[in-house]
Amino acid sequence: MSKILTLTTNLLAETTLEYPTWKKGRTHRATNQSFQVGGKGINVVKMLARLNAPGTALCFPGGNSGRHCEQWLGDNGIDFQPFPTPEETRTGTVVRVPGEPETTFLGLDCVIDPESVNACCDALAAQPPGTRLALCGIIQNWAHPVWDRLREELRVWNGHQMLAADTYGPPLRWMAELGASMIKLNRVEFSTLLGEEELAPAELPEALQTAMESYAVNQWVVSDGGADIWYIERGSDPRSITPPKINEVSPTGSGDVLFAGILDGVLNQNFSLTRAIELGARLASASAARPGIADFPDSEI
Repeated sequence: MSKILTLTTNLLAETTLEYPTWKKGRTHRATNQSFQVGGKGINVVKMLARLNAPGTALCFPGGNSGRHCEQWLGDNGIDFQPFPTPEETRTGTVVRVPGEPETTFLGLDCVIDPESVNACCDALAAQPPGTRLALCGIIQNWAHPVWDRLREELRVWNGHQMLAADTYGPPLRWMAELGASMIKLNRVEFSTLLGEEELAPAELPEALQTAMESYAVNQWVVSDGGADIWYIERGSDPRSITPPKINEVSPTGSGDVLFAGILDGVLNQNFSLTRAIELGARLASASAARPGIADFPDSEI
């Protein structure tokens, strides 16, 4: 079983505050407070560990908030390889109130130092054959020359190693044009790739056919919250899977849990894409039914 690497360039030092009520313009005192490290690749590796699948999160912690993230990752047994950068890791605050949707406030994106990018690329270039890489989340300022070497490394990687992506914005189009093996994304992100109008759920089958004809990507998976997950493989028609119905508590990170289940199913368990998505959907639903990310009993796996 070869290792799955995830690459997250924009870590989040995330504090969750819980309140009995919340209104704009008022002062409120929290009744509970917790901390976790956010970032799609971190969440994927956390879920992979629950599945006993080897995974390492490549990330760029910076400053005091970055050191806090590294401490938390180590304390929680999440395997990671840091490439420290001078600027502070972005911070965020999640506000939870009973009976209300979560509200998330995100701080400024972290600017990554070129030396940190080069160190990451050196690590990627040194990986043994059979290593798999998943690009997770946005890469901030993707057009900036600081990412030139990473773009070149991803081109080389895609020629001889497995490359998947769960990203959006400019990196999404770039990965689609590169022809990554698998792209997983949500309906809104998928819409931005194919046009200016947001796709309705009923339009997803035709849109998946268009994506398959337009790009060299062999597997597309499009999630839509608790609605049907649509997917397509080269040579097959679009199909869908309905996730288990739950009482949603926190959807944060459930898409990353879905991605982890798909990656483990396809790459480690030799599942069909259909069976891998069924696994991922069940895990994502279990995660969304609880406050944390991938924090549910082993009996759910």
